[in-house]
Amino acid sequence: MKYSVPAIISILAPAAVADFMVFCGEDTNGVDGAGVGRFCVLFNNPPDCDDGGPKFSVLEDVSQNTCGGVRCEGCEEAQNIRDWIITELEINDSQKCTPSTLSIGNGGTDPHFTIYSDVTSAVIRDIDGNQIAECDVITENNQILECSGGLNTSSYKHHFTC
Repeated sequence: MKYSVPAIISILAPAAVADFMVFCGEDTNGVDGAGVGRFCVLFNNPPDCDDGGPKFSVLEDVSQNTCGGVRCEGCEEAQNIRDWIITELEINDSQKCTPSTLSIGNGGTDPHFTIYSDVTSAVIRDIDGNQIAECDVITENNQILECSGGLNTSSYKHHFTC
């Protein structure tokens, strides 16, 4: 299965629609849950545990990170993932360290963009602040993807469909 985000050509109208789903959550490893990490994963279809996709670590600052990552306002480590309400999600994969063909933002030349949400609607803006797509905010009946394998467990909540 291929996981790609189609390029948004800069001449398209600002209300263009991208084609991916955003799931954010946590991975743990070890019997005692040690090694908790927060991540966001992008999918082109409703995923199951056998799917993989571009996976980004949640970091405080992704502007200069050589391998990219996500900066997430609402991915609260102290909260259950079911209670996360994401208002801002900056995704930076400009160094293409994840196995994807993610190419949205700045006409598809730089995969560094931010999803801004007011909880009822969301837009994607490139690093220059131009609106390049819209997203649906998933507020009810969110798919929760819970997977386990060996000592690892993962739980991800569907937040946006863009």
